Amino acid sequence: MKKILSVVLIVPFAVLSLFSQPVLDASLFCPRPGDALSREEVVFKDPGRPGKSVFWDFSSLIPVEKKKIRLPESLDLSRIDFTKTDISQYFHEVSDAAAPVSYWASSSGYTVESSSGMLTHYSSSGDSLLVRAYENPTTSVSYSRPAVALRFPVSYKDHILSYYYGEGNYADALAITLRGSLESEADAYGRLILPGQDTLDNVLRIRLVDTSIDERTPHELKKLEKAKTKKEGEAEKQEKELLKEIEQALKKSIRLHIIETCRWYARGYRYPVFETRREYVEENGRSTNETLRAFLYSPASQRADYLDKDPANLALLDNLSQPNHSSPQGPNDNPLQVTAAIHYNFYPNPVTTDLSVEVSLPDDTPFNVSLYSLQGQLLYSTRCEKHNGLHTETVPMGNLLQGNYLLRINCSGETFTEKIVKN
Repeated sequence: MKKILSVVLIVPFAVLSLFSQPVLDASLFCPRPGDALSREEVVFKDPGRPGKSVFWDFSSLIPVEKKKIRLPESLDLSRIDFTKTDISQYFHEVSDAAAPVSYWASSSGYTVESSSGMLTHYSSSGDSLLVRAYENPTTSVSYSRPAVALRFPVSYKDHILSYYYGEGNYADALAITLRGSLESEADAYGRLILPGQDTLDNVLRIRLVDTSIDERTPHELKKLEKAKTKKEGEAEKQEKELLKEIEQALKKSIRLHIIETCRWYARGYRYPVFETRREYVEENGRSTNETLRAFLYSPASQRADYLDKDPANLALLDNLSQPNHSSPQGPNDNPLQVTAAIHYNFYPNPVTTDLSVEVSLPDDTPFNVSLYSLQGQLLYSTRCEKHNGLHTETVPMGNLLQGNYLLRINCSGETFTEKIVKN
């Protein structure tokens, strides 16, 4: 019997360099045992486009009441047939205090992250950050083939795809076999504005897509399977063919559990400043059971939480706070600091009704927003005479046919063209 197991992979990175293209480096900014990080859940905000010179306006985030789930104390687990029942249907929500994300060192030498009742175990291997194990109140999984969360150092457009395999226990009643893939890409960088008009430049976004399937069987059957494999002497063969097996299982499965996570990393902060998470089930090519969440790790909270014990990041922030701070410039200078006339973003994409276009202007500069068909027909255009600062334009697309369109933004002699998908 196949069911879906939720696996959340929290990946910490590092940001280097004051004025060069943002780079994440593990040697200076990996998570540290003893750190505790405040996190506030907010209403989901669309992460927007990939690419260079992106503008993310997160200045109006709306807090939501924090929740957690647990099993009712009156539930008799001995009466549940776990081969036919998903225990998650018995979960109920209860109010949750503002519990921090915390880290500590395990006896096995792993760095353990604790977040809302979930534990994720990490280790470093060469230049890679690996996910070794995962636990929540009902499930524990240990990876014999760990997920590669990231390969350091990371800069814009770096991309990796890894496959993982794990076995574990579900509700003390079933054995779990978990197969999946983790894709990680530094897909965007630009300017980000947080509540309180806290503006951050050279922000690098990491996008992770975790795709998994799991099989749950009684422990007795799992033991027989392992014994048969050992008896037939196929353990070594299975190890060699494991990668192919995982790939085939993901391709053939009609039901996949997918978690798309975006995290934004800024100079001087060990941990992300913002995170979005889209979790859903893809069944026969259709998305169902979608859950959207977002979390703010504010710079102010990070300064209070750990930066007094983080001299490397504290020195970087002190340097940035100087009115005339400077840094040598070279061939890898970030276009954000030198040539970008505007920063812009748009969402949602795909779109069903209205497309929001957000623009950040450095001065009083007019700009045009236009929408074209792929055949070059102009469908919408507006000229915006705006002062410097933040601006949002709405492109109506509700009456257009499904298909692909071209969005064009013209400003100061530059033209930016993006593909828009209309559902």
